[in-house]
Amino acid sequence: MLTMSQVKRVVGVKGRDNIIGGVLNGLEEHGGSFGLDKPHRFIPFLAQTGHEADRFKTVREYHSGANYEGRKDLGNVYKGDGRKFRGRGIIQVTGRANTREFARWARKHYPNCPDFEKTPAEMERFPWAFLGAVWYWQSRNLNKYADRGDMEMLTRRINGGLNGYHDRLGLYVDFGLAYLGFSTVREFQACKGLVKDGVAGPQTRKAIHEALKGNPASVPKSDLKRSRTVAGAGTAGTVGAGMTVDAAIEAAGEVQHGLDQISVGTCVSVAIGLAVVIGAGLALYARWDDAGRPNLKEIFL
Repeated sequence: MLTMSQVKRVVGVKGRDNIIGGVLNGLEEHGGSFGLDKPHRFIPFLAQTGHEADRFKTVREYHSGANYEGRKDLGNVYKGDGRKFRGRGIIQVTGRANTREFARWARKHYPNCPDFEKTPAEMERFPWAFLGAVWYWQSRNLNKYADRGDMEMLTRRINGGLNGYHDRLGLYVDFGLAYLGFSTVREFQACKGLVKDGVAGPQTRKAIHEALKGNPASVPKSDLKRSRTVAGAGTAGTVGAGMTVDAAIEAAGEVQHGLDQISVGTCVSVAIGLAVVIGAGLALYARWDDAGRPNLKEIFL
């Protein structure tokens, strides 16, 4: 699990200790019951909720909620529901209908929980501010997207679109690197044999996801560094175990150099042989007799 100081370094000065502490305590105490004890799941969970909660600065939507007034799709059917059921918790549970559904879920797992539909402000208190996000995550089966590292679909299912997508990706990368013990993207890329450009693009994010799952990333050859160690099987046609790409290239160079030397030697030998043959032919021609026949006696004796 990440520490308070690690999370604060990622979210910056906005993050409030009581909110960050509530989130980390929630993951520690309740995460395992809902599949959020696995790094490849709780890292995107932190990224998504970190964005929704303005980098863990708030557990209540900044907007008054007036824009939700009369929104039947949110279950706001009574006057004042928009303001009463504005977004709360670290994932901003919004609307009477969602609040009611969360209340049902909470009573099932925590029978002594408050009546959130009656007093929705309780959703701003921990552990409910955290558990509201867990309910939303579980009820939408978001772990299936986390399991395949699909931050885009996670964002769409939480936001309804892609608002704040780049910030969510940035938080995912930074939380992931912090958990894996890396300070920078370049450092991670160097370790994993990726192109060391400092850009957390699709291949780097895929490698982070695989590392969080505990599996070695499958990296295309185009992204391999020459210094990456190749764990070959040692069979014919493969680089031996423990040999680096640099070593393989150097060995291939030596082979090519040898072939070049053989080629050069062969050419020289052929040239010398041709010179001898031509010289012998000229000598033979010079020793023909007047009748136009080779003077064999003069040549060989």
